[in-house]
Amino acid sequence: MNKRTVLYTLAWTIFLFSGISPVHSQTIKKVISSAIGHFTSLDLEGTWKYEGVAVEFQTDNLLKKAGGKVATGNIEKKIDQQLSHIGFQSGVTEFIFHEDGTFRNVTNGRTVNGTYTYDNSDKEITLKYVNHIPVKAKVTGTDTKISLLFEASSFLSVATFLGSNSGVSVIEGISSILKSYDGMMIGMELKKE
Repeated sequence: MNKRTVLYTLAWTIFLFSGISPVHSQTIKKVISSAIGHFTSLDLEGTWKYEGVAVEFQTDNLLKKAGGKVATGNIEKKIDQQLSHIGFQSGVTEFIFHEDGTFRNVTNGRTVNGTYTYDNSDKEITLKYVNHIPVKAKVTGTDTKISLLFEASSFLSVATFLGSNSGVSVIEGISSILKSYDGMMIGMELKKE
């Protein structure tokens, strides 16, 4: 019997014989999911606070070209500074994912709603803001801290949409940084509240 089967059997045994309510059974499911290393759409539900920019290169070769981890930190810092001009603030900007597949994003006091789907096999989330094209992001992390990593053009599209009242110079600044590193994934680190 594999580890997953044992854990699920244990959870259901506890559920059936201890009078646990359905709410507690979801908690047990989350604990088991985390224990076996699988991130699910269930783990997304809740409020996530923006912590900063996340950068990932699609190959180690690109990372070496960019100058390694120090360069990654510098890129994150530059983009984070630009994003702060359009309202992305650590601990203030938030994403709230609901069980029904809807989400709310609050950036710079502006609330924007949308829908999301999470593909567990590809570890990708598709965000569809109201009046905006859908964008896909790779999801990495745990049930308490995640990174949403977009291809550069998708990230720029989201930043432009959310910062629509912020002026062209900020978007041009982000765009010039992104164009310097082909093959870079860029996004947001979020921490669950």
